[in-house]
Amino acid sequence: MLTPGFTPAPQGRTTLQIINAPRGATFVWCTNNMAYVRALARHLGRTDLVLVGKAGLVTTLRSSRVPIVVDHALWLTTEERRMLADLNSKT
Repeated sequence: MLTPGFTPAPQGRTTLQIINAPRGATFVWCTNNMAYVRALARHLGRTDLVLVGKAGLVTTLRSSRVPIVVDHALWLTTEERRMLADLNSKT
């Protein structure tokens, strides 16, 4: 389904991450401004993804029971990386 007036970067890294994300995964966006990533996910037909801004990362890491995909542009602390690795090894 195409979103009128929306043009994503052609096969950009975020686009590929969203396309390749496991069904029903949580996608953590690199900012708290969610407009672009919502439009991109909708444009790519990935309405199954739960989209979270960077402010929700730690809460998501502590409570999620599904795979988490973190946008390539989001800088993670060492502790956040450890939490993400632990969680994704269990899902």
